[in-house]
Amino acid sequence: MKQKMSLSAMSFYDIVESPIGTLYLVLTDKILIRIGFKRPDELIRKGEAPPLIKKELKEYFENGREEFTQKIGLTKGTEFDKKVWLTLKEIPYGDTRTYKWLAEKIGKIGACRAVGQALSRNPLPILLPCHRIIESDGTIGGYSSGIDIKRRLLEIEYYNKINKERLRCGSINPMEVEVGRITHFYNKIGVAVVELSGPLQVGDTIHISGHTTDLTQKVESMQMEHQNIQRAENGQGIGLKLNGEVKEKDIVYKVTG
Repeated sequence: MKQKMSLSAMSFYDIVESPIGTLYLVLTDKILIRIGFKRPDELIRKGEAPPLIKKELKEYFENGREEFTQKIGLTKGTEFDKKVWLTLKEIPYGDTRTYKWLAEKIGKIGACRAVGQALSRNPLPILLPCHRIIESDGTIGGYSSGIDIKRRLLEIEYYNKINKERLRCGSINPMEVEVGRITHFYNKIGVAVVELSGPLQVGDTIHISGHTTDLTQKVESMQMEHQNIQRAENGQGIGLKLNGEVKEKDIVYKVTG
């Protein structure tokens, strides 16, 4: 039987819950060396990550933090890999670039396949944003943790960027907090499917906004798996009875004041 490898005695892991699932942070002392979506295979202890990285990840998902100050360490990978990974930091938040762009950026024209392979080994997704690399034809491309996670990260950045721009322009109410997005609307019964990014409960006042949508109402009923519920949490999908028509990708805000 193959024995699991052990990292340094100073290494440990911690977990952070996020809109894309549980993140496993691996650190050596206070240096972040890996972010994964599965529990580490190595024989390392559970520890407590520095508050800084937890705070910055929370701000990334909820408020569109664009830069991280947490100290990182690239303990594995070739020099080519590391050059690819570090160049990812040049892609602005909410934007995308292609594999071809990345290959040319590091001076390896035509090395798109090698770049893609290096990206699949990226030990620090999100901080080194490999999800911002897409195909030249505009399709999403691959992602080592699954394209659903890649798509969700791109959506989070896209909408956070829009929200920040609206706030700068004064077209968003600071007394509203985004709690979800419409993923489907059943017009005949007036029910929307909402993917939540924050808690919501019966009695809350919501404002649903989109290109052609501007609907404000109280939450009168919610369902999950065809059962009536009083409250739902971040990451859950719910059915929401509405008083008007909405569209897919409309943003759901909770009115807080």
